Amino acid sequence: LPQTIWKLMVVKFEILCQVAPAIFLGLNFKSFNSRSMLYGIIVGTFFTLIIMFNNSLGFDFSTRPFGIHAGLIGLTLNLLTIFSHHILFASQDQHK
Repeated sequence: LPQTIWKLMVVKFEILCQVAPAIFLGLNFKSFNSRSMLYGIIVGTFFTLIIMFNNSLGFDFSTRPFGIHAGLIGLTLNLLTIFSHHILFASQDQHK
């Protein structure tokens, strides 16, 4: 767990950046559905937390792989999940 105020702020912003795509895409593109956004937030947050707290979970890899913050890796996976779910399941969701 974070031991300083600065590390607590870093954790907060890395998790908070997982919500940004849902807000921006939801406001600007009405074709995206809420399931795509929710799955993206879940996947991004899950991987961000796994990367950030891997040492306390028993894994042995860097908390900043290749010098990239965990929040950015989670954000990338978040966006990939949103777009792939939207592309693969958009036609199915519209017919319901």
